[in-house]
Amino acid sequence: MPDTVTYEFINGWVDTGDLPCREALREMLPGRRIDLRDCPPLTSLHAGGEDRRVDFSTFRFTADLISRWAQCEIEAEAPVTAVLEAETCGSLRIWAAEKEVLCFEPFERNAAHRKRFELPLDSGTTKLTVRLEDLHERDTYCFFRLTLVEGSGLSVRGAGEKVDRARAVMNSLRTDRMYYRQGGLHLVADAVPDEPVTVRLRPADLRSATMNVLADPATGEGKATITQAGKAELLIDTAELHSGCIGLNLTTEADGIEISRGLGATVFPDPAWIRGATLDDRRAEARRLIAAAGAVTPSRALVLLAEGRVTEAVPLMEPAFQAIENRHDCADFFMIVMLRIWRDHRDRLPGDVRSRLKRAILGFRYWLDEPGNDVMWFWSENHVLCFHVAQYIAGTLFPNDVFLNSQRTGAEQARLGAERLRRWFASAEEHGYAEWNSAAYYPIDFLGLLTLVDMAADPEIADRAHRQCDAIFSMVALHTLGGTPCGSQGRVYEKELFAGPATELGALAAVAFGGPFVQGFERAASLLAVSRYVLPDHLEPVLNVPAGSSLEAGYVQGLGANARLSLWKSDASLLSSVADHKTGAAGHQQHVVDLMLAADPFARLWVNHPGDLKPWGGSRPSLWAGSAVVPRVAQAGNMAMMIFDLDRQGHPIGFTHAMVPHEILYEVEADGTGWIFARKGEGYAALWASTPPTCQKTGLYAGSEWRVNTRQAGWLVIAGAQSLDGSFDVFKEKAGSLAPSFDAGRCRLQAGEHLLDFDGGLFHRNAPQPFRHMTIHPQIRWDQGAYRPLGHRGAALSGVE
Repeated sequence: MPDTVTYEFINGWVDTGDLPCREALREMLPGRRIDLRDCPPLTSLHAGGEDRRVDFSTFRFTADLISRWAQCEIEAEAPVTAVLEAETCGSLRIWAAEKEVLCFEPFERNAAHRKRFELPLDSGTTKLTVRLEDLHERDTYCFFRLTLVEGSGLSVRGAGEKVDRARAVMNSLRTDRMYYRQGGLHLVADAVPDEPVTVRLRPADLRSATMNVLADPATGEGKATITQAGKAELLIDTAELHSGCIGLNLTTEADGIEISRGLGATVFPDPAWIRGATLDDRRAEARRLIAAAGAVTPSRALVLLAEGRVTEAVPLMEPAFQAIENRHDCADFFMIVMLRIWRDHRDRLPGDVRSRLKRAILGFRYWLDEPGNDVMWFWSENHVLCFHVAQYIAGTLFPNDVFLNSQRTGAEQARLGAERLRRWFASAEEHGYAEWNSAAYYPIDFLGLLTLVDMAADPEIADRAHRQCDAIFSMVALHTLGGTPCGSQGRVYEKELFAGPATELGALAAVAFGGPFVQGFERAASLLAVSRYVLPDHLEPVLNVPAGSSLEAGYVQGLGANARLSLWKSDASLLSSVADHKTGAAGHQQHVVDLMLAADPFARLWVNHPGDLKPWGGSRPSLWAGSAVVPRVAQAGNMAMMIFDLDRQGHPIGFTHAMVPHEILYEVEADGTGWIFARKGEGYAALWASTPPTCQKTGLYAGSEWRVNTRQAGWLVIAGAQSLDGSFDVFKEKAGSLAPSFDAGRCRLQAGEHLLDFDGGLFHRNAPQPFRHMTIHPQIRWDQGAYRPLGHRGAALSGVE
């Protein structure tokens, strides 16, 4: 493919053009014949819940062309020609009885297209058959939606009473908790079953990947029998599940029809703690923990090889071999660690493994200008870095060998990799990171940067990598509370928002600073545990704020300073937001406001506009991660102001909602005037919505989800601490004294002396308050004093007040 990477990274979909696999698909289309007689027997029922899409989206490492058939029966009171609107990204063919009524094949990856068509119906029952087809290229929206536009006297015939009842139970199914620290994981149904419904946990289809995207799938089996609504039934002992966010694939059967449902939950037994006084001490602790238990990754193999435990290490390399040899998406992440294994431990490997590793390195596709038909992603900030690091390091390790895919020598690969790395560094040094604070992608950056610190032959490249590590760790330290990284993020998935310390960034923070270390998330932490990298000495003061003090920070990240970040932090709470970032535009994975309380790693509150209604779905944005329409945001100290105007994009989901995890918090109070107050330990939180929010009493997030069903909405998010505010009652009085109000027609939110205008920005006492800290290096102040730059080794600072 042509190398179109400009090193001007954005947060959103990249127009890559068609990959070779899709070009090949387009060549196949003109001569294809699809016959209704090809429809196989259909034995499963789609249970969509609130989601109006019939959705088969998932994540796959390789390009897979899939098809799905679906049927329903429409009953018409009298003959009518209905008008339907079809929506899909791929291909839809629809038959009414035996007649094809639609052939609609946009086949544009992740771009939904719509088409209206006429559906002639006789009185009585007509069978509607749909064939959906799409090409899965890593993360692909694979769905269809049919909407009735014109036509009356129509209904959809059920699949039979027993099946319909089972579907109602499955649609209402939820775990009895969102977070599990010990004991069993139980299921609850909000719908009353007329007779027992047996629900089974089905092992995951491991052909679908979850790396950095979805919750890790449960690979075990379990069974629960739902006998009445609201009764918890044991599904599986949490001891059989590893720590982190777990995806549950649930099924039941009625009259020979299978009904499936996906759910998720967070499993978090007591973690290990890394407490060493020095970084070297913490590294040693981390190596012991990683060697003792963890994931099947080459990173853990690296640690075991350093201890001479070759027999244990070699099997952990197999997933990396599979990914690299078959050019799975994310193979570049694996390659970086395998290169470190080659340099440091090749003589310890068995001969066949050593030979296989060399073949894998020399045969890999390192960039777009090399041949390949795969769906490896070359365009995002983190992948660009990792591919360039891999090319540069592989070339330096094998300077005289010919790399089979490119037919270049290693010396030429190293030269090209170094040139490309310099372009990446120039972008990071000028703009910072489009994926700011990302718990999913900062660790991937560290895979590349720490590798360069330890392995780069060019001192300039090693030094620039060291400085970028300093910059990222500075931002992570600012946004860490109680040992858990948090805050606004440029790219986030639900599994990071709900996981607490059980993330790769959490593991890195534990090694760097001390804190809870969850085994199984060691991919980047392993590199830090064996690295010669040294942390800067300015991080300790901002990591833990003394009681009675407050820390504020401001800085920018991203192309054109498009993410303007504010932080307020106390000993017991942290509030972080991003302002002036794609306001009113269609969102992607931006987590714009985040409030964290120190007493519990899951005491996290936020507000967003969902982009999808599927719980634990992989859409970008999803139900909880990102916003479909980006709000106007501004932060003043410990208060963040948000205005949502959903009409800016005409999005079909017409509500905003807040996550207030009631099972974690000590107190949650709502007074019916728009305020929600919450407390955990000595940390306080207050949320206010322009229309009093409604707590959802059913569904997976029952008791924790608060919705505002208006298309224009104002929200406040306020953080507090006992050491600063006194009692919880005093904090509530302070918040209430702001007397917030919202003008929906003008999209203006007033709170105390601050006014936020959707189009005009933030005002204080009628004076404009533009964002001041236009530098990628954080500016900090203590206790509302003067701002000063946070130390940054060797970097020139600009824009400092």
